[in-house]
Amino acid sequence: GLFPHHRGSRGWSGPVLLIMRDEAKRLLRDVSGGRSRSTLDLGCMDLCVSGARQLAEVLRISHCVRSLYLLDNNLGDKGVQHLADALIGNTSVERLYLVGNQIGPKGAESIGRALAENTTLKKLDLGVNQLGDEGVEMLCAGLQSNNALVDLNLRLNGIGDRGALALAYCLRENVTLKEIHLIGNVVRGPGATALEDAMWINQSVTMLTLEDNPVDKVAVNTILTLCASNQKKWELDDVLSRQRRETREERLSGHSIFHPVHARK
Repeated sequence: GLFPHHRGSRGWSGPVLLIMRDEAKRLLRDVSGGRSRSTLDLGCMDLCVSGARQLAEVLRISHCVRSLYLLDNNLGDKGVQHLADALIGNTSVERLYLVGNQIGPKGAESIGRALAENTTLKKLDLGVNQLGDEGVEMLCAGLQSNNALVDLNLRLNGIGDRGALALAYCLRENVTLKEIHLIGNVVRGPGATALEDAMWINQSVTMLTLEDNPVDKVAVNTILTLCASNQKKWELDDVLSRQRRETREERLSGHSIFHPVHARK
């Protein structure tokens, strides 16, 4: 009808679809026209594939958007492919939220290719999609050579042991990921064991959530302990870095404790 209804993961519905589409177009015009907007929230605006294509064009010319919210937009694999292609060369977006967009393995493959080349994106939320094991394998293929992403959310994606094994293999090489969220998947014993083994090698991950997975509590507790150990290492590194920086600043300002002139006296 004239006012079609929309329902997404936020749980609301009503005759607002056409209004939201107009709002999305206005926001895209603002950004493409040069208006600075560090946060672009296009959540629940039913962008679909055509909207994703327009957004991708904006991301190719705009360098102001830092956080991009695209929750519940029915992007699908084709829509995500347009965005992923734009992200390859994008140097501004640091946080990307793609929750509830019916993304499957093909979409994950596109994102994986983008991650292999992107050097800016730090947070990626792919929760409540349909990646499955195959999708995670595709994603990890790109993650292995990524040196920027810090936070990866894969909750509620139907990920089982095969996907966990791919992620575990990736963690043996990746040195930048700090947070990985696997809540509400179907990871079992073999997958949890593989993640545990990887965490004995990995020194960057400080949070790996496995709540609501059919996994053994002993393995989960071991993973949490290893994450806590990495957290302490990061905190110690921060302290040492701060001390080195302060010492260097003192020397440059001429207020170092050690003065060669005084030493000759």
